[in-house]
Amino acid sequence: MAHIAVFIGSVRVNRHADKVAHWVERALKERGHTVTVVDPLEYDELLVMKRMFTSEKKPNEKWSVLRNSIISADGYVLVTPEYNHSYSGAIKNALDVFLEEYYFKPFSIISYSAGGFGGIRAAEHLRAVISELGGVSTPIALSISRVQELFSDDGSLKDSSYTSRLEKMLGEFEWYVAALKSARKKGVPY
Repeated sequence: MAHIAVFIGSVRVNRHADKVAHWVERALKERGHTVTVVDPLEYDELLVMKRMFTSEKKPNEKWSVLRNSIISADGYVLVTPEYNHSYSGAIKNALDVFLEEYYFKPFSIISYSAGGFGGIRAAEHLRAVISELGGVSTPIALSISRVQELFSDDGSLKDSSYTSRLEKMLGEFEWYVAALKSARKKGVPY
């Protein structure tokens, strides 16, 4: 199976990104994957980026462990809210700390909002960022409407219809993970 990094794209008080990310983490583990959850609240360096990791002369151990997790990941799942018709600053800042680590790897996007559109504008805007990072955005994105109604306080899912939607997205994501992993073993263009 694969190693997947799941990025939590919000640092706000009463955020929902952590509930969504841990739901995805459980689903990925059930499918046999190793999962690293990247939560900006656990890394000062991801809260306000002062420089890219490659510019660090002496990164601390926790920071180096995170980079190694990003490098070893076969793919990434981004969980982002939609703020003001786009993705969150937290997800952008967390992604921008790294670059070459993402080359030729797939990204799947899960967006959410408090309203009825499920953060689709955030997902579409992130596709351009993923491309510039040298990654591949998978076609199916999961949009979650009215996220505040989807999870109970303990993080369990209230609406089982989202389970089949997540399974479809993950099935496609796994195909891209396997295909790109195989292709990277044969070499990359640069």
